[in-house]
Amino acid sequence: MIVPRGEIIEMGKRMSINQLLEEMRNSAFTGYVEISYRADELSNAKIIFRNGEPVACGVEKIISKRELRGMEAFEELSLVKNCVADIYALDEEKVSKAISWNTNAVFKKMESTLEKKIGFVSNSVRDVREVLDIAPKKADLLSFDDSEETVVVDRQAVLQKYGIKEPSISEIEGLIASALETDGLLTVQDEDISTLREELKSIAERYLGRISNKVVNVIEEMNVDNIEEKLPEVEKNAKKLVMFIPREKIDLMLAEMKGVLGKYMEQ
Repeated sequence: MIVPRGEIIEMGKRMSINQLLEEMRNSAFTGYVEISYRADELSNAKIIFRNGEPVACGVEKIISKRELRGMEAFEELSLVKNCVADIYALDEEKVSKAISWNTNAVFKKMESTLEKKIGFVSNSVRDVREVLDIAPKKADLLSFDDSEETVVVDRQAVLQKYGIKEPSISEIEGLIASALETDGLLTVQDEDISTLREELKSIAERYLGRISNKVVNVIEEMNVDNIEEKLPEVEKNAKKLVMFIPREKIDLMLAEMKGVLGKYMEQ
């Protein structure tokens, strides 16, 4: 998921997903939370909140590179007992921008089996047929399970019925690049580069400890013109330390660095 740069509220907060959702709801929080956790494998997630309610969610698996979006991602997070959360505030304009950039991660506000399970129920519950705006005559594309209060949409049937062609990977990447106005390149503002270097160095030192020198040296050489050249060097030097640092820990560090870099992408 790509999100605008937010205001840091709290970093490295250890809690359960239930506690996180409850805290965000009680404070009517607007912004996003980056979450690191381990389920089947080390994973990173983002949840976007608006007025205390989660409106979008995405999960990225560190090892397999698998991605989950929307309710599928949220369902996995509901099973997580322990996680580390970084909390960032956004104004309404930036939240709207984040949602427009991540439409595949947005989910409808409806009461579900999941929400009952974790004790979080939306204040704007509506019948699922009304939410999806589907007339009875289109019921052949859907199946309803009243016992679970869920609806299953046959994606391929919907696409075929309405002649919708799924976009290619290159088309999706082009849309993202266009939305960010960066032509697909990572660009950082001059005034942000010093802060970016310090954040990346702090992450390297936290994960690698005393043997972080080579990675830190590459980070210190970063500037607005060579940042894309230096990123592979950072990864290369980090992976050389696999004899001393567990591979999973290195992958988690690189994923956290990736998240930090995303916040500094030029809008």
